[in-house]
Amino acid sequence: MSKGYAIVRPGNRIEGIGMNRLRWLMEQGEFSPFNYVYDYDQLLWIRPSDEPTLATIELLAHWIESPFEKPSFNPPPFPPEMNDSVPDQIKEEVYTAAENPEVDKWQLEVSLLEQENADAMERLIEKENRIVELMEQNKILRSDVWKVDLESKIVQLENSNMASQQQIEILKKEVLFYKHKLAEKSKALRSLKIKARNLLKSKEELGEHFEQAINTGLLVQKELEHLQEDITKLKIEKPKVVEKIVVVEKKAEEPVQKKVVARKPPEVKPNFERMQETLNTKSPQELQTLMGEFYEISNNPVWMIQHEGVEKGPFRFEDVRSMIKFNRLDHQSQLKKKGELNWSPMIEYAEFSAPVEEVDVNEDGTISRHFLIKRSEYRAPFYEVAEVQVGNVTVKGFCVSLSVSGCFIELPRLNDKILSVGAEVEIVINATSLNHRIQSKAIIRRLSQKRPKGIGLSFEFLNAESKVIIETFINQLLNKQLENAA
Repeated sequence: MSKGYAIVRPGNRIEGIGMNRLRWLMEQGEFSPFNYVYDYDQLLWIRPSDEPTLATIELLAHWIESPFEKPSFNPPPFPPEMNDSVPDQIKEEVYTAAENPEVDKWQLEVSLLEQENADAMERLIEKENRIVELMEQNKILRSDVWKVDLESKIVQLENSNMASQQQIEILKKEVLFYKHKLAEKSKALRSLKIKARNLLKSKEELGEHFEQAINTGLLVQKELEHLQEDITKLKIEKPKVVEKIVVVEKKAEEPVQKKVVARKPPEVKPNFERMQETLNTKSPQELQTLMGEFYEISNNPVWMIQHEGVEKGPFRFEDVRSMIKFNRLDHQSQLKKKGELNWSPMIEYAEFSAPVEEVDVNEDGTISRHFLIKRSEYRAPFYEVAEVQVGNVTVKGFCVSLSVSGCFIELPRLNDKILSVGAEVEIVINATSLNHRIQSKAIIRRLSQKRPKGIGLSFEFLNAESKVIIETFINQLLNKQLENAA
């Protein structure tokens, strides 16, 4: 049973309380531990500060700092009656005891029990509420656990499915592998069957060959017998044969004299004076174009360009090269020289299809740029009548420059409807000064509408004799130039 106490409440009202209630009032600051309370077990007035079971050190430390360090009254010598009021003059008067203190004690205990019962009911309700909360939490936890279990099962199933898929892929690969193996074995089996059939056929053929060999052996035996007879005859005739062999060997040892006929080299007697007279009629630019190791390309604005259906120009050779360099034109771009009627792809012009060398020349203090094309062979000046056969049409002109690889034919009139770059022609040069007629298939490589007007040809099938004669002529010309220079 809990201990009971009587305390003086505000308004000097006596109130019976239990130990827990007294502690709670002191902790809440509503009752000072230094005031007197009546202890019904000891039947005397005490101060809670003197009882360790009622006031802890922490509680006393809190109240020591407060202004209520002393009791508010001096306790009377007798126990108080329930619901009695403490008079204001309690400090001076003697407090009278109740007539029946046992009844008051039991009433106080009943009050305490009721209070404790109410407190217990409150705690019970709190616990029931707590139980309800815990049950709700338990449901939530069960649901979460179920979800976790379900998710874990899903993960397990997914992992199992993935493993199954991997196993299926492995099995597919194995099936494919065994299919390939089976196909290879089937192929090998077919080849073995073919080999077996071939072996059987070969066996049959060998049997036939064996029979033939036996028959052949018999024939060989007979032939050997005939040969033996022939050998016997030869042994008899051997002395005569030896004599004949000796005679033949003697004849073989005799020196054989052959007549070596030296081939007369072709006679080349070019008329250099006539050629010089012809060259004197040519301008330096024409001579540069016709002969030498290089020929110069004019940088005058003569090139017309067709770009997106619009005719532009004239441009210099240097300008057209710049357009090619910066990819504004390509070798299929259409262009022509000023005065020409037809447009042609750039690649058909030798000026843009052959390697070009740029040379800067100082002319009277001014630097001018010249563009040169190097010939594959040295081209020598020449002047003989030439005929160019184009299909059924024959065009006559003069061969004014000549090399082993080609020539230039000067024409009085250039018909571009008949003659075109890339066309195959037949060239005939009646070289009277060379005592030779040069004839060959040729390809038109260049058309020149300005002086020198004509076509540049490259030989396709020039015979060896013509090559020797042309080389001899060029060498004589170069030697002549060296003599004149000396």
